[in-house]
Amino acid sequence: MAKEKDLKKAFGFPREKNMEDICKEILAKGELQVSDRERALQLDSRLRDVASIIVEKCVDSATKRPFPHALIERALKDPKIRFIPDNRKSAKQQMLEVLPKLQKHEVLNIERARMRIQLTIKNKEMKEEVVERLGEKPLADTCQVERENEESSEPNKYVYTCVMKIDPGAFRSIDALVRGGKGKQSNAGRLEVLDLAVHNDTAAANAAAKATADDAKDKELAGGIQCITITEQQPSPKKTEKAAPAAVTGRFKCNTCSIGFEDSKSHREHFKSDWHRINLKRKTQKLPSVSQEECEAIIMMESTAVSDLADYC
Repeated sequence: MAKEKDLKKAFGFPREKNMEDICKEILAKGELQVSDRERALQLDSRLRDVASIIVEKCVDSATKRPFPHALIERALKDPKIRFIPDNRKSAKQQMLEVLPKLQKHEVLNIERARMRIQLTIKNKEMKEEVVERLGEKPLADTCQVERENEESSEPNKYVYTCVMKIDPGAFRSIDALVRGGKGKQSNAGRLEVLDLAVHNDTAAANAAAKATADDAKDKELAGGIQCITITEQQPSPKKTEKAAPAAVTGRFKCNTCSIGFEDSKSHREHFKSDWHRINLKRKTQKLPSVSQEECEAIIMMESTAVSDLADYC
C-alpha cells in the first residue's frame, strides 16, 4: 500500500475513513494493471480458444473435413483478417464475428459444419404440415434428409422419425416449427440433437463398401475351387541394434523432442510450438518422435486441403 498521506490526497477521504474503506474503493472502481508479457499470453490463449472452436465447428467447403489447428491460427493472423483477440468477449462470440471475414476475403475455403438432428412426430396431420414447411424455402436449402421411418401399428399409435443434417442457423426455426402446434399437437413433436458438427465420413464408408464388393466378387469367381498356397519359410531378419540417441546439451531440456536450450525463454516458447505438440501426440500413441524438419513436412501435408487428405479424420 502507498503511504497514508498519499492515499488521503488521492481519495480525499475524511479522517473517519480508514484503510479498509480505501481498499474497498480501489477494488470497486480500480483497474487491474498487468504487464505486457502477461497481456500477450492472455491474448495468445484467447486466440487459441477461438481457433479451437473454428476447428470444431467448421469444415472445408470442398472436402467437408476439419482444418488443422495450426492452419486456422495462421489464417487468423493473416493481414487481410486483422483479428485481434478480445478478453472481454467469449471465444464463441469472436468465432461468429471472424468467420464471415474468413469467407469474404477467401483466406480459407471454409463453412459452418452441419448439425445432425432427429425429428420425432406422433401426429400424422402435424407430420404432413412439418414436412410441407421443410420443403419450402429457405428451410429447403438448409436441410438434407438422411433417413426417415413411419410406423403406424395401431390406429391411435403413429410415430414418424426423420434424421437430417441442417445448418446451425436453421435449428431455432425448425424447433419452433415442431413445438408450435396447438391443442393435441402441442406435445406431438420432439427435436433431438445427435451431432453438433458433422464431418465428412463417406470416404471411409465407400471404401468399406468397395472392399466388401470386391471380396464377394472374388468368392464368386473362385467357384468353389480350393486354392492351395505354399509359403516358403524365410529366415528371420537379423536384429539391428538401435543407435544410441545423441546427447542433449543445454541448461533447459525437452526430453520429448530431444533438444536443449540455453535460456528459459526459448525453452518456454518451444512448449507452445507445433513441433512439441505433434511429438506429445505421437508419444501418447507410442510412436517415435520426429525432427523439426519432419514436423514441418507433416504440417504442410495437413494444411493441404485436397483429395490426398482422404485418410485424415
